[in-house]
Amino acid sequence: MKPYVPILAILCLCFVYLNQETPKSTPEPSAPSPATDILLEKSSGKPSEIPDQPLADLSDSGYCGAALPAGFQRPGISVLLNKAPGIHGNTARGIYNRQGDLEAHLDTWQEQAPESPYPHIWRGFLSLKNHRQVLALEHLQQAYTLLPANPILALMIGNIQAHTHELQSAIKMLEIYMTSYPQDLPKQQELARLETQYEIQERYLRIQYDGLNLLYPPETSQLDWDTFLEWMSEELDAAAEFTGTPKREALTVVAFEGKAELLATTCTPTWTGGVYDGSIKLALRNLKSLPSKTTAAHETLHAQLSHALMRPIPAWFSEGMAQAFAREEIYARRSWQKMVQHQTYIPFSSLGASFLEFKGSEDARLAYHQGLAMVLWIQELEGEDGIHRLVQLLKSSKSGQRDLMQEIQESYDTSDFLEFVATLLQD
Repeated sequence: MKPYVPILAILCLCFVYLNQETPKSTPEPSAPSPATDILLEKSSGKPSEIPDQPLADLSDSGYCGAALPAGFQRPGISVLLNKAPGIHGNTARGIYNRQGDLEAHLDTWQEQAPESPYPHIWRGFLSLKNHRQVLALEHLQQAYTLLPANPILALMIGNIQAHTHELQSAIKMLEIYMTSYPQDLPKQQELARLETQYEIQERYLRIQYDGLNLLYPPETSQLDWDTFLEWMSEELDAAAEFTGTPKREALTVVAFEGKAELLATTCTPTWTGGVYDGSIKLALRNLKSLPSKTTAAHETLHAQLSHALMRPIPAWFSEGMAQAFAREEIYARRSWQKMVQHQTYIPFSSLGASFLEFKGSEDARLAYHQGLAMVLWIQELEGEDGIHRLVQLLKSSKSGQRDLMQEIQESYDTSDFLEFVATLLQD
């Protein structure tokens, strides 16, 4: 028996039990809204502080059931920003929403106080706001050399590294964090999964291309992984174009030798062949063939859209976009036939942020495939401009799902939706 199979069994049992007790968060990827426009507190006689709202946590997707204890709030980077001392710290907090001025101030601060970790922390904050995780990691690691063993810096570094090939360092960083914050049960679970993943992929081979890292089992070294990675880079280009967002700078892809390895390291259902949870994880069907291109394309879209928005994405839109990008219409035909035959569909206003609100698997499947039909419908009516407009609306919206649905219902005649679905069955 493989050593991680018992861990998988325990995690699955915990997952089933805890899901009966605890409502699940928004699926894939479930991250807090980024603090991209935090209002400064105003109080007389005291320096302004940034409210304790962490930037999007790249490792928050897939808790496998655990919830944060009541009264516990995971510390974010704002805790460190507010600790920055003296006039330099006060000035930075006063101009933090004026990036040009802040960057110039950080240059002066770093020149006058080269041993201070805080200019690097602030640069890491700016990089995260701009969705530049690679650069943020560099700045945070520089800060960590000047402020060693700081648990919040360790958390930030570990969160980023957890979705790279540097799992050993990520584990070390998260262990430092857990020593100071043992009550963070979701991070405990994530750390256990990372340790299992490191045990599995420690022996894997790695290749790089155009910002992408691919890890795969040595038993498959006869396969043309170089060509596959080049294809994935092209798919990432296409996903950026499809969503109307800048292409992400880096992405890690792990091809596990089978389903057991995927399930042991993620919180995915047993039927899943791949997942994006900050990195793309794929399960090989056998050791003689490359991963399914349909699955890889689907997860590539998730990787691009999730990275570009850094916020919870309504499930119907996220999955509809991924299915449309991967050309998965053939798998939706049965659901579409039922919709047309019975002249019914899930009211748009009833499509929430998650599929978990649907009690039956048939309803969830219908919502999943209706999401694809809705994305194709918007494409038909408005082309890629319509898709890009809705992506940007999600990026700037505070309510997300509500604003997205309001925009769709105001922009399109929903009474024509079933007629469009019928045309999909004619192809």
